Amino acid sequence: MPKAAKPASAFKMIDGVRSCHRRAGIFMVSTKQLTMVMKEITAKHIKEHGSESFLLPERKDPIGPALCRQLLRTPEGTNLGA
Repeated sequence: MPKAAKPASAFKMIDGVRSCHRRAGIFMVSTKQLTMVMKEITAKHIKEHGSESFLLPERKDPIGPALCRQLLRTPEGTNLGA
């Protein structure tokens, strides 16, 4: 089952469309109205998918200092420079 889109993503998309329309002289709903609707959409999203759905996706751990040093280490006897 595909993941549901997060309301914040929808807000950003709609805000981008509003921005393009505004530059063209077309005025859409106000930010205040959009925020009110998005609050309701967010509440419905939480009710349907739970508040855990807003957590960051699982990501790999960053490279630690030891591995970073190992990756950047110059082998003994390497001639640096031309």
